[in-house]
Amino acid sequence: MIVFIACGNPSEPEVDGISRGFFAGEVGTLNAGGLYEKLGGPATFTYSPDDSVITISLISTLLSDSTMTEVTFFIRSEGRISAGTYPFMETTTMGAQSANGFTGVYVSPEISDGIYYSESGTMEITHSAVDTIEGIFDLKIFTEVSTGPDTNSKSYTTLTGVFNAIEQ
Repeated sequence: MIVFIACGNPSEPEVDGISRGFFAGEVGTLNAGGLYEKLGGPATFTYSPDDSVITISLISTLLSDSTMTEVTFFIRSEGRISAGTYPFMETTTMGAQSANGFTGVYVSPEISDGIYYSESGTMEITHSAVDTIEGIFDLKIFTEVSTGPDTNSKSYTTLTGVFNAIEQ
């Protein structure tokens, strides 16, 4: 399993304006109504050879207050992931993995049920080395909303950002 966690060092180089071990992103669109959160903080990854899973973790304190949120991406991979573009797969399960692409979840106490799941989108891995993975993500996420006693519907938003994760 690969898990991403990032800690920055001012002397380390930046990639696309993001210091090694950090990420920046947004949930939703500013001034569009609905959920909007600006994210940023440490980025790390882990790789678990036992189950061939790479996990990328992006932990953020919301800029509006001190609330902690987490973005987590999963992919099943035999060894180190290669640079390239990967799809996001739909999931409704925390921690679900696919060999066909990434799955992702966004967890925030600002959301009524706390979790948004990936539905579609892309993850571009721009660089992959022994101790770092860099990339850009752009995905459509959803949460289930009760619309009646026995009915639910999906509420959608977007999750976009860049990361420069270091191995945990």
